[in-house]
Amino acid sequence: MTNAELAVLSLIAEQPRHGYEIEQVIEERALAALEQYRDNLAARLEHVQTRWESQRPLPYFVDAMFDHGVSMIRAEIKWVKRFISQLEE
Repeated sequence: MTNAELAVLSLIAEQPRHGYEIEQVIEERALAALEQYRDNLAARLEHVQTRWESQRPLPYFVDAMFDHGVSMIRAEIKWVKRFISQLEE
């Protein structure tokens, strides 16, 4: 049995549901999970930036690694926000 099939069966096991309602519950939970992920990324970004600032001056290669990490987290946050907006439309 696939993960998708297990997810649908678990929703039906919670309470009787029909097709459209199952789809709505999946979308609601996916949106909540993405919002939680976005919030965790924002907290992670703040943590990394704080560590970066508190340890300066840094060797150029360490500074570059922090810069890369911050850039990647920002890009992921931007992507997640855009994806959430698409889901909400």
